[in-house]
Order: sequence, then C-alpha cells, then structure tokens
Amino acid sequence: MKKLLRAHSDSTDGNVSLRHEPEEVVLPRRTAFLYKYGLTAEDCVFIQTEHEDEITHVTNSDKGSLITTEALITKDTGVVLFLLTGDCFPVSFYDPINSVVALAHLGWKPTDKKLVTKVIKEMNTAYGSQPKDIRMYVGPGIQKESYKFLDPVQKQLPAWSDFLTVVDSGETAIDLAGYIEAQALRAGITPSNIQLSTVDTATSDEYFSHYRSVRTGEPEARFATILGLL
Repeated sequence: MKKLLRAHSDSTDGNVSLRHEPEEVVLPRRTAFLYKYGLTAEDCVFIQTEHEDEITHVTNSDKGSLITTEALITKDTGVVLFLLTGDCFPVSFYDPINSVVALAHLGWKPTDKKLVTKVIKEMNTAYGSQPKDIRMYVGPGIQKESYKFLDPVQKQLPAWSDFLTVVDSGETAIDLAGYIEAQALRAGITPSNIQLSTVDTATSDEYFSHYRSVRTGEPEARFATILGLL
C-alpha cells in the first residue's frame, strides 16, 4: 500500500530558496527539512517556476533534477515533488485509485491560464484519474484579506469578476484561493475532496511572504511543499 506524503516547511526551517541566500546556507536547511521525513535531495524533483501553465510528467529517472515547469505529475513510488512558494498557492492533487500525485504552483497568472483545470485533465488523460476521485489540497498562500491593490490587472479580465471585491480602502481584494477552488469544482472534483488552508502567508509568522517582504523590508525567503507516494 502506497503512503501519501504531503508536508510544508515553515519559518523555523528557514529560507530554503537558493535565489535568496547562498548554497552553503540553504542546502543544509533543505537537508534538515527533508531528513524529518526520511528523505534526501536525491529523492526529489525540484520545480523551477515561470508563472506559466506547463505541466511535466516525471519518473524515478528524474530524481535529483530541477525542471522548469508549473506543475509536476508522477505515478512512480519514491519520487518526491518539491516546490518553493512565498504567497502563491502550492496545490497538491492525489488520485488514490490510480496512485497518481501532482504538485502545482498557482500564482495569479497560472490560475488565469486555468492550470488547475489543465492538471486535472492531464491526470485523466495520462492515467485515467477521474475528477470525482481526486483529492486536492490548497496549501498556505496569500488570502483575499491581504491580497489587495488599487487597480489590479485582474479588473480588466472578465473571468476574475466573481473573485474581486472593492473594500473600504478603495482597493480591490483578489480571492485567488476562491478562483482555484472554483476551477476544481467545475472540473468535477467533489467539494468534500477539496481542502483549503486558512493560513494567510502575508500575515502569518509561520511562513514566508513576498508580499510582506516588499512592504516591510524583511528579507525575501521561500518555504517548501513536498508531495510524493512512498
């Protein structure tokens, strides 16, 4: 019986992004985080994001590699998908019937490109995953209470209209998590199979946030999400 592993690092693990600190600082932190789960970096396939909608299938032969993509899918036991975020949502998909997992990076651009819908369709096409069987977990990310701008580009995009709210400050609050959930429901995922984290990375001391860093001057940092079947 395959066991699902899904976990997040947090601020106590430190920044685990090589973009924001040197290798000699970051790699030992990654090692320590993965060690908690009996893993090493050689068990992982690392995602390098571009805020697009590319989906990549990986196998055991890809372990230890860095792949430029927005989502990874695997059916292989022992392949651990590894994603860094700092406000964008790490979204995990799990089909327990066909033993398939996928990990996707959902910032506003991949969400606008319907990445959730595309991942679900790809799981179905490649492995026969039925949407009603897929379990989806939306991890820590920036919630609508914090994700506010005076004139966001989403106001010019009709598909976002149900997920924008003008608040008292005159800013527009963007419900990114709500749009992600709506795409999953339209694709056929059962409501009871969707879990949404209530953590707001912009305000939580437990996780890192680009949005908060820009506004407070605190150092940029990222946390990790790992997903795999072991």
